[in-house]
Amino acid sequence: MTVVTKLSELQHLFYADCGKRIKRIDSILKCGEHGITANDCDVLYQEFDSLYGGAKAACFPELENFFFALAGYARFLKRCLPNLVSERDVRLIREGVDLVTAGESGQCSGIEENRERLLVFVKQLSEWMQRPSKGV
Repeated sequence: MTVVTKLSELQHLFYADCGKRIKRIDSILKCGEHGITANDCDVLYQEFDSLYGGAKAACFPELENFFFALAGYARFLKRCLPNLVSERDVRLIREGVDLVTAGESGQCSGIEENRERLLVFVKQLSEWMQRPSKGV
């Protein structure tokens, strides 16, 4: 088996795993539309951190940075609880997830065509975490 074949197989496995994890993230976001808990933040962190590791292994540097930023954001939100997490905070995660999924199917796709948008999103997320510590 060649290196290219192994990489292609890893990428295929990553996409399959990504779809499953995105569905879990989706369920948390749907339940958390009116607020999220510390446990929700922990699960979001774990899912995004796993996706970060998978993206790294599958040689997707943009996704690696993207999921690393979302994992950090989940930790940031946990530190802001209980009073300082707004609906906009939760929507920001939703916007990020939407960048890497194909609509209702929840499958990871559109990554190649959204490469620039992923980079812009990571920058916006970083700026959002720098805002003053109060609900926005």
